[in-house]
Amino acid sequence: MVYACVNKKGELLGAEVARSSGFPELDEAALKVARATKFAPATKDGKPKRKSCLHFKVKFVLKDGVPVPAGSAET
Repeated sequence: MVYACVNKKGELLGAEVARSSGFPELDEAALKVARATKFAPATKDGKPKRKSCLHFKVKFVLKDGVPVPAGSAET
């Protein structure tokens, strides 16, 4: 589980592991996914509202013995 915050433009302010997988390599890969994600800003009436934060899960699958994010172009 990753916790990420974005500014009112949707730019990532920071990301951290909110709940560890128990595997440091997967936790770091999940943070890499968060850093590469394009976020939309929180809006109200169609206008950028404010900084917002969210929790999200990153699931991995094995591809040729290597974990890759599920649903990525690499799977």
